[in-house]
Amino acid sequence: MNALTSLRNTPPRIGRRRRTALLAVLALAATPVAVAHAATSSIATARSSAPDRQTNSGQPAMRAATPVPVPVRDGLQALKQIMSPAGYPHGTKMVDLTTLSDFTPVTNQSGVTFSPTMEKRSVPNSWATWGSPPDTESATPNILYTVGSTSVTLTFADPVDVAGVEVEPNPFEVHNFIAVYQNGSGHDIGSISQSADGNAGARVLAAFAPGTKSVTISSDVDFSIGAIRYGAGDDSDFTTFSKPTTQYLKGMCLADLSGLAEYADVSRVDMPGEKCLVHSVSFSTPEGPNGVADSTTLEVRQVPGSWPSWGPSPYTESPTPRVLYTDGATSVVITFGVPGQWAGVNCKGGVEVQPSGTQSHDYTAEFRDVSGNLLGTAYATANGNGGARLLGAATTGDPQIKTITITDVSTAVVPTDFAIAQLHDCMGGGPKSNIKQIKKKKIKTYRATSCGATFEPPYEHDVITSLALTMPQTDCVDRDASFWQSATTPQPMEVLRVPGTWPSWGGAGTESTTPWVLSTQGATSVLITYGQPGLLAGSRKTVGAEVQSATGGAHLYMAEFRDYTGALIGTLYGSTAAPSAKLLAGTATGTQAIKTLRITDITGGGLASGFALAQVRASIA
Repeated sequence: MNALTSLRNTPPRIGRRRRTALLAVLALAATPVAVAHAATSSIATARSSAPDRQTNSGQPAMRAATPVPVPVRDGLQALKQIMSPAGYPHGTKMVDLTTLSDFTPVTNQSGVTFSPTMEKRSVPNSWATWGSPPDTESATPNILYTVGSTSVTLTFADPVDVAGVEVEPNPFEVHNFIAVYQNGSGHDIGSISQSADGNAGARVLAAFAPGTKSVTISSDVDFSIGAIRYGAGDDSDFTTFSKPTTQYLKGMCLADLSGLAEYADVSRVDMPGEKCLVHSVSFSTPEGPNGVADSTTLEVRQVPGSWPSWGPSPYTESPTPRVLYTDGATSVVITFGVPGQWAGVNCKGGVEVQPSGTQSHDYTAEFRDVSGNLLGTAYATANGNGGARLLGAATTGDPQIKTITITDVSTAVVPTDFAIAQLHDCMGGGPKSNIKQIKKKKIKTYRATSCGATFEPPYEHDVITSLALTMPQTDCVDRDASFWQSATTPQPMEVLRVPGTWPSWGGAGTESTTPWVLSTQGATSVLITYGQPGLLAGSRKTVGAEVQSATGGAHLYMAEFRDYTGALIGTLYGSTAAPSAKLLAGTATGTQAIKTLRITDITGGGLASGFALAQVRASIA
C-alpha cells in the first residue's frame, strides 16, 4: 500500500535513481514482515513512524528525531534578515546550476562548497513545486536537494557580507528552517529562521552577516535550496573588507610610521595632511573590571628585519611595511581622535594584522561608535609565516566608527601578541553633510540676513555663558546664544578685544580686524546653542562664527551642526594659523533647522588648544 501510494505521488518524469529507489520500495513491500523490519532497522531513526506523505522529490520524506531549535542570539551580532529577493543588495552573485543535469551530485559550484553532497534537481521536472515571484526569483528554478539529509553547510571561498538561499521542504507541509552564520574561525556570528511550505511555498532564508565564511541550514525534514546568493553587502549599514581593494582604499588616510625610529614605543600616531582631518589615533587596552581602558604603547618594527614577514598581494598593501607590535598584549583598542568626543569618527577604517610566531590565529575586530555601541564585527585568520590579513569595515549614515578593538580569539592555539600595519581611516570622517558651507560669494548675504552680537565696554574681561544676538536690532529680537561644555555644563567664555587683550585677527572672509572676541579659556571644544536648549524654538537655517587658535601654528577645526533632537545635520572643516581667523558657517540644505553648533580643535599630535570666537551669528529666520 505504501509503495503504491508513493508511486501515485511521484511526478511524471522518473530518473534512473528514482526508478531504482521505487523498485527497492516495491521489493521491500513484498518481503516478509520480519525480514523487512531487519532491512529497515538502519534507517528507522531517520524516518518517522507516520505514514509516508506526498513529497516534492518523489521519495519518502526523511525526518529528524528532534524539531529545529529557535535561533539563539544572546551575545551574537543581530543580523538584518532579508525576507524577499528584492531585499538583496546590488551585486550579489548567484550560484549557477544551469549547466548541470538533473540528479548530478554537487559538492562545489561557483565558489561554494556543499556538505554533505547535494543533488541537482529542477522544477517541475524532478522537483514538483516551488514558490512564485515576488516571494522567490522564479517559479521554475534549478535547485539542489539534500538527498535525505536535514542539514547542509555552505562554505565560501572568502568571507562575505551577505548570504542566503530559497528553501522548500520535501513533504507538502509547512516546516521551519534555521540558518546559522559562522566566521572563518567557526565562531557563530548569528542566526535567522524562516518557515516554508512544501506545497509551492518556497521562501527566502538570507541575511546581512559581515565576515561570514559558512552558513549551516537545518530543518526537521529533508529539503531543497535554490537561488543561492552571496557577496558584498553594499546596501547594509555595516560592510567588511578582507582585502585592500580599490573600494576600500578610496578616500582613506594612512597612519604615518615613516618618521618613527625602529623599536620606538608609541601610544599615538598621526594622520598627516590637511584632507586627513582626523590627525591622530591612540592605543589602549580593553576596559577591565573597573571599566577603565588604560593607555598602552606599541613598538615600531620593520619588515623584513625586526619583524620577519608580512603578507602577499592581494591580501595586504605591501609585503614590507612598518608595523606596530603589541609586545605581549593579545588585544588592543584603536581610537580615532580624542577618546569620548564625536570629533574623529569615521565612515571607514581598518588595519592589517599578523601574529607573532608561525601559527595561524583567529582575530575579531569590533567597530564601535563614540558611545561604545557595537556597529559590527570583522573576522580574519592570519598566519605568522607571511600570512597577514586585513580587518576592515565601512558604515553608512550616523553613527560612525570611533574605535576598533582587535583581539586574538583563537581556540585551537593559545592567543598571542601580534603586529598591526596599514592603519587607515576615511578622509574627512563622518557621514555625508547636509550643510552647505558659506563661502566668499555668499558671505555678504550671510551677514545681511543674520543676527550678530554687540559688545561694548565695560564688558571686556567679563566671563559669560550666553549673549544676545541683536544686530540689527530691528529684526533680531530675543535671539540668544548660549555656550556649553556638554549638554548640561555651561562653558565660561571671556570677553576680549582686538588689539589688546587678544593680539590680532584677520584673514580672508573675516568681518573685521579689530573685533570683540570670546575666549574659550583653554577649552578645545565649545557647543553653541541657539534659543533654549532642547526646544525647537530658536533653531535657525544658517549659523556660524569666526575662529582663531590661542597658540601658534596651523590648527584644524571641525564644526558639527545638529537639530533640536541632537541628530547630526552635517559637518564642516577648516584650517587656519594665527594671526588669521577662519569663518565656519553653514546653511541646512534639507528640512531640518540648526539648534546647535559645536566647534572643536581636532589638530593632532597633542597640539589642539583653546581658541577664540568672533562674529557669532544666526540667521533671522
